[in-house]
Amino acid sequence: MMVNINLKMTIMKKLEFNNLVKQVREDLSVLPNEIPIVNKNLMEDRIKQKELVLSYDSATHINHELYEHFLKHRDLKWIWCHAPGRYDVDPKALYERAPDRCPVFGTLLDYGLGKNASANHPAFRPSMDHIEQQSRGGIKTEDINNFEIMSVQANTYRSNATLMQMLYLLKYELSK
Repeated sequence: MMVNINLKMTIMKKLEFNNLVKQVREDLSVLPNEIPIVNKNLMEDRIKQKELVLSYDSATHINHELYEHFLKHRDLKWIWCHAPGRYDVDPKALYERAPDRCPVFGTLLDYGLGKNASANHPAFRPSMDHIEQQSRGGIKTEDINNFEIMSVQANTYRSNATLMQMLYLLKYELSK
């Protein structure tokens, strides 16, 4: 049962806020580790099959070195991490941090680009997210410690919300 959250009009003290977050985490711990998605197993099977093949597509920006690496290791995540537009982060460091599954929803991430993508559902597509949002003073580029990889859907839900705003969003969604 969700804790009854009656927030005062005054600003909560940090201790009160931390206690609230702890209680909400405990209450939400009953949720399964993976979000229920229709045809989830089918989508994950497609992703696993696609990892064995690489089609040329200008969206993948594959050079010969990346293509040779793929032929040897069959790893689309490596190519995804080396694609342009990854905030000038070191691709090797990004690769080491990139999970196989979305840390929020538990879905298998499809690292294929362009024709090599097998899932167009946002819960399976990887996305880079700033831990400290740029609009709130986070470092914009190069600092790998300010990034995490999650699904596009999780990133969209997280958006630019603070923890307090997320609690309000959660309260709203659960009260529907």
